[in-house]
Amino acid sequence: MENIQQYQTGFNTGYLITKHNPTLMNTIFATLSPNNSYTEGMIDGKQELEFEQVKDQIKEVDDLRNSTNERENDLGRE
Repeated sequence: MENIQQYQTGFNTGYLITKHNPTLMNTIFATLSPNNSYTEGMIDGKQELEFEQVKDQIKEVDDLRNSTNERENDLGRE
């Protein structure tokens, strides 16, 4: 049970540090080795935020493509 709590705390810490200070997290990340639940959580938290950011970027690109297609259709282009 304590390992789960340490992992969750590490995950949240890694996620928040990456969100608010990615340079600091990259420095920490370079020296981390997943040798306990807390550091494993930090690494996973960092990776989760990065995954979410990529997913958001993909959605933005898809939205731009869709809006461009709609404008072209309005102009009679296809």
